Amino acid sequence: MDNYNLRQTDTSDALLFKSESILEERKWGGDPFKQDQDFGYQSSRRSSNGGFFHGKIKQASKKGKKSENDMQFTASIDLFEQKLRIKLDDSHRQGANLAGREILHDFGLRDILSARQDEEDGKIMHLWTFKRHKLAKKCCGSKSRYIRKLEDFQLVGESDKKTREWCIIIQNAAEGAPQSDGKHKKIVLIFLIEFPKKRRVLVLVNPFSGRRLAARMWEIARPILEKAHIDMKIVMTERAGHAYDMVNLEIKQGDYDGIVTVSGDGLIHEVVNGLYRRQDRLQLMSTLSLGFIPGGSANGLVKAVLSYAEEEYSVLNATFLIAKGRQMKMDLTEIEGEYQKEKIYSFLSLFWAILADCDINSEVFRCLGPARFTIWGIYRIMCTKRYAGSIYYTGQQLRSKHDLNSLNEDEFSPDLPELSEEPVRHEENPDEYCFRNLQFSHVLIQNTPYIGSSLHTGPLSTLNDGYNDMITQTIQAGKCALGKILIDEDSGAYFDKRGNIKPSLHIKYTKCKAWRIDPLVKGPRPENNNNGIPESTPLTRNESLDPNRNALQEESKESGQIQSSKNSDMNFNKSGDANKIYRYSQDAIFSIDGEKYPAQKVQGRVLKSALPIYC
Repeated sequence: MDNYNLRQTDTSDALLFKSESILEERKWGGDPFKQDQDFGYQSSRRSSNGGFFHGKIKQASKKGKKSENDMQFTASIDLFEQKLRIKLDDSHRQGANLAGREILHDFGLRDILSARQDEEDGKIMHLWTFKRHKLAKKCCGSKSRYIRKLEDFQLVGESDKKTREWCIIIQNAAEGAPQSDGKHKKIVLIFLIEFPKKRRVLVLVNPFSGRRLAARMWEIARPILEKAHIDMKIVMTERAGHAYDMVNLEIKQGDYDGIVTVSGDGLIHEVVNGLYRRQDRLQLMSTLSLGFIPGGSANGLVKAVLSYAEEEYSVLNATFLIAKGRQMKMDLTEIEGEYQKEKIYSFLSLFWAILADCDINSEVFRCLGPARFTIWGIYRIMCTKRYAGSIYYTGQQLRSKHDLNSLNEDEFSPDLPELSEEPVRHEENPDEYCFRNLQFSHVLIQNTPYIGSSLHTGPLSTLNDGYNDMITQTIQAGKCALGKILIDEDSGAYFDKRGNIKPSLHIKYTKCKAWRIDPLVKGPRPENNNNGIPESTPLTRNESLDPNRNALQEESKESGQIQSSKNSDMNFNKSGDANKIYRYSQDAIFSIDGEKYPAQKVQGRVLKSALPIYC
């Protein structure tokens, strides 16, 4: 194979690797780069064999058999437009009844999974693509929809050497070009003499996730990854905490370039916490990215990532993002809990009140999929519970979506202290940066715009904005307002036509960098486990309770004893703070990323752009 040397223009605005045979070719003459107003510098058009890939197109005949068509083609790459163009030669267009049609195929580099030589015939290139195709509209007013299809486009080159050379060029272009140096915003075009290194990916499949469809979803996703330029190791998890133990104890830095989960949000929670509780997490995560294939009931993170990448929600599209290997960094929420020996790292959300009840206690209807949340939500609206406590935050309340443009961190309340200390309130507005001694019916703190595949609960949230979105409602709002917020938050319809929060919802929408929840009714301390991940079974051990405090019966019974924040079991001092008397109940729970935790005093802060993911 020809050697590759560096050629640099006098302006140094563009760098281009070309084969030595191309550089020695003088037939095309003139400046090898032509100025283009839109794209900076563009490689010139050349008639030599060195600059293009020539051959025949191998297509399916009418009978479905593969045969070499007599249509001659010329392939070239435009890296500024990120396209691989395959054109018919002029001498063959008329014979193929394609007069006037120059471009036969136009592939976006983003759509190319791999370019491979055939194992038996080295002249044949298998160009595996996952191209987007437009679907027919159902009606005139409907939005355009697209579907991607896995296709094998075969080209027959002039020689084994030339086909291999262009497989290398196409693979490198599909994986990295164009690249910017980030500092001067210059485009750097790179062709290498060998194939790029294959990414090594650990795939964790939870066959018990959701409706036990994860294994089936993996079989749908697997062909995409097999055609991509990666090597895979596949592990079927066998128990709760299996994935946590693997990523926390077994893998070493450099073993893998990525970890992919095929499950719901629960397995992702295990993986994220297993990685971030390691001592070498900073070094490890500098070379590791996470990918997600939906296989559970909610799949909120997968929906958020696909929405960010402007792709339709599907198993195949989620797999496609992993296959391409493009990366970004999303926010994480670091949570301290008075019961937790180690910190909790949340990528999705924390639920308290009715949302935690629906998320955790609806597990009895797991076989129904996402419908289980609706069924339990209706039941819980009819039999409303009260959730007493206080919430403190470092952030700003929004009265309309337009307030998002005027966030001023200088006006935020002081940063929250250690969990064991009382929060310092704002001197000028002590009651504006907290919800103290209230009874809540709805508390949602989220890190992403979606908490489920069809739940767009954070319309003002993005994956890496550096904030959590907190939406709260008190019991005084009533059952109608509670039902309305549960319906409207599916689509994030909190705002009226003017962009103001709807008064009928009786909610507070807050953007915060840090927050603390101090519930008056707590869950019992869980039995310690080795990895810190909560057990999936209900909390039943009363012996872990403080012997000086009495355990209550079900919270539905105690809610009748608590009528308001004024006559509940709280003694107020002159400053308005409460000398809190905590109660304990088995039903007092939080849901963090869909995992069950006992209700306790917790404090969270946002780690901006901390988690590298495929997107």
